[in-house]
Amino acid sequence: MEAVGSQMIRLLAVAGAIGAVIFGLSAPFFRATSGLLAASACLPFAAAVGLGFFAALPRSVYGNAGAWLGVAALGHGAVLQLTKAGTGVGFQHLMVPWEWSAASIAPLSILVAQAVVVGVAATGLRRETWRWARQHLPGWRLWALLGVFAITAATLSADPRIYVVELGLAIVIQFMMLATIVLAARALPPAATDRIRIMVRRGLGDPLEPTESPLKPDRFAWLTALWVFAFATFLAVFVYGSVPHVPDEVAYLFHARYFAAGRLWLDMPPAADAFRLGLVAFEDGRWFSPVPPAWPAVLAVGARFGLAYLVNPFLAAVNVLLAYGLLGHVFGRRTARLGILLLAVSPWFLFLAMSLMTHMLSTAAALSAAWCVARLRGNGSSAWAFPGGVAIGVVGLTRPLEGLLVAVLLGFWLLLAAGRPLMGRFGRVTALAVVTVATAAVTLPYNRVFTGDVFTFPLIEYTDQIYGPGTNDLGFGPNRGLGWSGLDPLPGHGLADVLINGNLNLFGVNTELLGWGAGSMLILLLGVLGSRSRGDRWMIIAAGSVIGAHSFYWFSGGPDFGARYWFLILLPCIALAARGIENLAGWFPGRTGDRSRVYFAVAALAVITVTVFIPWRSIDKYRDYRGMRPDMRHLAAETDFGDGLVLIRGRQFPDYAAAAMLNPLDLSTPEPVYARDADEATRRALAAAFPNRPVWIVEGPELTGGGYRVVAGPLAPGTSAEVRP
Repeated sequence: MEAVGSQMIRLLAVAGAIGAVIFGLSAPFFRATSGLLAASACLPFAAAVGLGFFAALPRSVYGNAGAWLGVAALGHGAVLQLTKAGTGVGFQHLMVPWEWSAASIAPLSILVAQAVVVGVAATGLRRETWRWARQHLPGWRLWALLGVFAITAATLSADPRIYVVELGLAIVIQFMMLATIVLAARALPPAATDRIRIMVRRGLGDPLEPTESPLKPDRFAWLTALWVFAFATFLAVFVYGSVPHVPDEVAYLFHARYFAAGRLWLDMPPAADAFRLGLVAFEDGRWFSPVPPAWPAVLAVGARFGLAYLVNPFLAAVNVLLAYGLLGHVFGRRTARLGILLLAVSPWFLFLAMSLMTHMLSTAAALSAAWCVARLRGNGSSAWAFPGGVAIGVVGLTRPLEGLLVAVLLGFWLLLAAGRPLMGRFGRVTALAVVTVATAAVTLPYNRVFTGDVFTFPLIEYTDQIYGPGTNDLGFGPNRGLGWSGLDPLPGHGLADVLINGNLNLFGVNTELLGWGAGSMLILLLGVLGSRSRGDRWMIIAAGSVIGAHSFYWFSGGPDFGARYWFLILLPCIALAARGIENLAGWFPGRTGDRSRVYFAVAALAVITVTVFIPWRSIDKYRDYRGMRPDMRHLAAETDFGDGLVLIRGRQFPDYAAAAMLNPLDLSTPEPVYARDADEATRRALAAAFPNRPVWIVEGPELTGGGYRVVAGPLAPGTSAEVRP
């Protein structure tokens, strides 16, 4: 039976790879859904990875492990081919049977073949695996693990029937992917496990006790941080196009640009309706963004030199170094190294690192604060309370709710430190709190400038004016929510909303944290359920606090960049996943070969994530995400608009938003001015406001179905009111 299985998986790896390449080349001829069509590019990636495993891990050394990993990579690519994600605003879903089409034949064939081969090869493993799992996860633990593993395999749909079918398919697929990896690890002969054991020891080092203070970055940490910076920069340039894609990012970049010019706001433009954007306000003759000021201030450093897209990749690299120090302090060097390796290949982390969102800054500030508190808990000087308090304040100035959470969690962590007199700990907590409040108080005069009240935030006043009083506040009630029916399923905010938002975000964590075909929850839960140390418990408390606090907010965060409102749980989740790997390896006492198999499986899954999942997500979702394209920038470089008035036809977002970033801050300068061709009244107002500028008409992607297109111009100045769409 084993020989037959060996031949079958090798035949499947080669035949599937050839078929996938042929299908990938012919996919453009299948007129399936746009998400499926874009995702077809992942099958050639998966085939190449599968063949790479097959060839790079020779049978003479690694047995059949390479072939099994080829099957796993190809199977993961096939699953992604059957996944609906796309560039629109929506959560990803598996295609259910009645949505399958001609383009589904190839991936379905691969998965059926994989199921047959895995089923045959794993016939004798089921009972053995069940007994082993019951031994190490007694009582309720195994059932809890299986329950969470299953319920996070898919997320809710509007039609319950679709959800039930999709969930069933997703559970089967996750188990099949897990079984494939287990078979790959079991196929390793002793010679291979000995090699792996040496590589693990050289790479991760010997297990060490937690350090007295944060671990200083070594060569390993610096190289990992450099990888993250390079990879995130690559994604930011070649996938994201170095432009914002989410309305929030447009507002952040606009804010950063006038901060970089030394301005707190801009003068209201003439014909203001032609320059409207989301999260940008016109009030009392001022033109400004009401978002919290810390992130735009940091982003302004990059915007000043036209390099705003490099700020988050840099902060991501900083976060790797900070995470290394903290994990070393809490768990020891081996866990720290394993943790930052998982972080460096986390799709959740890398894709937010390529964006212009706030989360890298709030995470960097939170980790910096934790670093300082770690010094305060040990033998460090009380002076560490100053940078620690400033860092917590920066979190609050970036994302206010997260600032409160970080302050409370780090305050308790410091107060409960062992080995120091209670009054000394209380004094340090007080100093930390004073500096935190003083830093966060920077927002009080800022609030007063824009709202007239030091305690009223510009963003709250903005949403109150547009959507109604209290709609964006924390808490429960029928008036909560901004009416985003596609993203907020139920009106108001109550227990049902908490459960729905929790389901959406847990699914996001399962999918995006590690990007594994078997999901991320299994290894994460092995860290939670096997927790033994105080550090484990602190990580669980930190993650639970973030989740609990955000249950009071009406919005889940949407499908942009995974469970982004929960992003502060990233490091606790990575730490618990690393601990889960160590717990799993530790369940083989005296069996170094089996421990090597655990690390081999993790490394293989990480490689498949980087070479299959991330390319698929890049092509299928984040390239031209939400219709935002860099095309207008290219069109402006190719077309001599001079000092013209460029009227953009299409929707405010994305058509006009992508062009608005090209506007000069001073609209009176002899540079092109980009305005939205919204309606007749707006065109007349623009003609009166810019009477001496030649007029150009450009249609946006929503109208052309492709890129931006010049349809008229240059027209005589003052004639824009006569131009009809």
